[in-house]
Amino acid sequence: DKAGRIAYTSSSIAVDREITKTGLFSEKRWCQGSWDLTNGNGAGQGYCKAENSGDSVQVQWNGMCSTFPDKDGKPQTRCGGGWIYIPGTGTGRFAGIQGNGAWWGTATADGGFEEEWNGHYQK
Repeated sequence: DKAGRIAYTSSSIAVDREITKTGLFSEKRWCQGSWDLTNGNGAGQGYCKAENSGDSVQVQWNGMCSTFPDKDGKPQTRCGGGWIYIPGTGTGRFAGIQGNGAWWGTATADGGFEEEWNGHYQK
């Protein structure tokens, strides 16, 4: 393939922290995705499962990444995109939930990734 191209799958576990303090999203979120990047630029897509006390809902997401030099000339990768609750996947407290939103994040120096998800939902 092209020089600088990488295609891979990713898995992550996140602990959600709500700013609205409803308690609905206060436990873990498991995500899997696939990425296709050339020199740090490209697209990804995947799915997540948010859980709280055994109740769950599935989320579909997609996004784009861009890599550019920071002030010291080192590559800095930033990504962002959208997400939506997959209709009919909510159980228990998540039953009937609908919503969507945006996410964005930055690669960290230790090889991790810090991200923020924002959006709206209704039941």
